[in-house]
Amino acid sequence: MYIQHIMSHIIMRMEEVKRNKEKAFRIYKLAASWGDAAAMGNVGSMYANGRGVRLDYSEANKYFLMAANRGDVEAMKVIAAAYQEGVGVKKNLEEAMKWLNKAKQYEKK
Repeated sequence: MYIQHIMSHIIMRMEEVKRNKEKAFRIYKLAASWGDAAAMGNVGSMYANGRGVRLDYSEANKYFLMAANRGDVEAMKVIAAAYQEGVGVKKNLEEAMKWLNKAKQYEKK
């Protein structure tokens, strides 16, 4: 019974977070500071889209890069695209290819 109570509380809090982007951002940023790669990707995405925080491609790439360095394949692809297009970073096709190749290696595992 106690576990069900805890689970219902967690579900209610997650619903609240979904509606409140600023709160979600703070929670993801805290989890990212603890080394959670998925949270790092979420923080990057929120910066890249201006959801719950001001739009900032440089900050977005900082978090995507942290996630990519922890093995997050989607973050690797986002970083590759950023370097390919020069979004939030100086355009660098070699760096873009490096991250694309790294993503391919991780996908094969």
